[in-house]
Amino acid sequence: MKNKRIYRGMFLSLALIAGCEGVKDSPSSADEIKDSLSSTLTEGTAIQLGETITIDGEGATASDQTVRITQAGTYLISGTLEDGQIQVEVGNQEEVNLVLNETQISSTTGAPILITQSAKTTITLMEGTQNVISHQMVMNDGEEVSKEEKAAIFSQDDLMITGTGSLTVDAKTYNGIVSQDDLVIEDGNFVIESANHGLKGKDSVVIEEGTFKMTTKGDAIQSDQEADEEKGFITIRGGDFDLVAEQDGIQAQTKLVIEGGTFKIETGGGYEAGAVKETTSQPPFNRGASATAETATTPSAKGLKAGQELVIEGGSLTINSADDALHTNGSLWMNGGEVTLSTGDDGLHADETVEVNGGTVDILTSYEGLEGQVVRVNDGVIRLVATDDGINAAGGMDGSGFMSFFNPTTTSQQEGESGWIELNGGWLYVNASGDGLDANGSIIMTGGVVIVEGPTSGHDGILDFDETFDLQGGQLIASGGVGMLQTPSETSTQPTLVIQDSFESGELIHIQSEEGAEIVTFSPSKASQVLIISSPDLKMESTYRVLSGGTYSVEATDGVYQDGTYTEGEERFQVVLSDLITSNGTLTGDGMRGLGMKEGPGMRGTKDMREAPEMKDHPKMEMNSDLKTPTLNSF
Repeated sequence: MKNKRIYRGMFLSLALIAGCEGVKDSPSSADEIKDSLSSTLTEGTAIQLGETITIDGEGATASDQTVRITQAGTYLISGTLEDGQIQVEVGNQEEVNLVLNETQISSTTGAPILITQSAKTTITLMEGTQNVISHQMVMNDGEEVSKEEKAAIFSQDDLMITGTGSLTVDAKTYNGIVSQDDLVIEDGNFVIESANHGLKGKDSVVIEEGTFKMTTKGDAIQSDQEADEEKGFITIRGGDFDLVAEQDGIQAQTKLVIEGGTFKIETGGGYEAGAVKETTSQPPFNRGASATAETATTPSAKGLKAGQELVIEGGSLTINSADDALHTNGSLWMNGGEVTLSTGDDGLHADETVEVNGGTVDILTSYEGLEGQVVRVNDGVIRLVATDDGINAAGGMDGSGFMSFFNPTTTSQQEGESGWIELNGGWLYVNASGDGLDANGSIIMTGGVVIVEGPTSGHDGILDFDETFDLQGGQLIASGGVGMLQTPSETSTQPTLVIQDSFESGELIHIQSEEGAEIVTFSPSKASQVLIISSPDLKMESTYRVLSGGTYSVEATDGVYQDGTYTEGEERFQVVLSDLITSNGTLTGDGMRGLGMKEGPGMRGTKDMREAPEMKDHPKMEMNSDLKTPTLNSF
């Protein structure tokens, strides 16, 4: 048998992706652990529960309705124990394996399964068996309850659950399954109803496989160790999860890593209970922290929540949350997988940096789509709908954009540490009722395809930035109202064409070179007054035709038509790309930046009244993947 930390080493090795260091134990694979267990399932002490408890073997005794296990070993448990308890208390270097074989245990006092001391306890669910643990305490008024009594299954030390059988946990008073150290689930089929949390490993939770159907009044899965920053983490490598929680779906005090699995998560009654906020149609200084601030009287109801880091490496997640769908007080990496989100607040929120390096993000409804101090898109496919800002780089913490409006050039922004949006690759579609892209600092675009369908009100902008929009590459298609109009800055190296006209919702707009080469064909989903186009195919001093109507031979993706044939409609006008920022007419937007004004009507291109600041280096996240810069036709 291994030493006390046989699987803690495995836990920490799994979490290295999230930045844990200092692992001293050698990793042990789940298969090795499973093999070592299977050889013992037919050996050990047999415990038959019932009105009379019989024990065949050593290490266990029975008194009244309590079974006490005091020696290391394997215990095969079957039968029904009403209002009783299995207690495990062995040496702190000894291990116990509880094999459940059609076992039912209920208790109205302490935990039906109580482990007060061991090096490690394993609960094995025999293949093909149905096992039930029920806990409903009967308490007198004012009676104090110990932590050991606050779970259906409670372990003071490391706890592992394995096997392919089924376990139903009915925790009507407190928590479902709790370990005060590490909790690992290697396999099994779980149905858990809990008056508080469903699964809790104080130091960590690692799930490798299994099926989980959980309904909880607290968090579905939680790790909350605060004393050690290398603990309090959750790693999920696979499994099938159906989680309905009144509070957070999965919450880690430090790091939360999703490597695989299929997830359906509902929190706080879903996005409708979170009352998705309507866009305000009023000056931005009337929008503030109250929109998203979490108070002591408002329980957190986030889908995934991490105190330090949230990493999505793979898996398929469908989240319907009253609060943020994906939330971290630190930084968030989306490196792979698929997420479909409906949220009453933010889709992806990080107090520090949100970085998307791959995978698919589909935000069906939100208040703000992506929010962080720095929002960086390097690769992947993102589609989002927001009733306020699509992407908001406004200082990170919920509601912080309100105060940053009155102090748009904080020290951190001057040093290039916050308020940045970076678009380096991938496919990004934004449909926002507030600002489309909103940066309290600057926007940088070097590649990828970015489609922004912004607001039609006059109090928000398709693009909103306080410093510069430095456009160096990629394909930009942005449409919406002309109020608060801002365009890429003259610090850019790639030209931009600004088309001002009235375009109906669903109207086909086609821009081509004088020679007939297609630049872009687009159909806005909203009535628009301006279309901002930037593409590597645009050439200075060239003439471009703007047409509307007509037909296209293939269907659109996010309003963009490509890889087909355009049948000409009506020509609106022609434009000569004579400046880096060229418009077909005068630029008529107010162009507010913070509380400062941009130049007024009559501009051939736009630039700030003050000189654009020198572009400064800004932080790159260590987990940044190789950047990919697709063309419009590569999707």
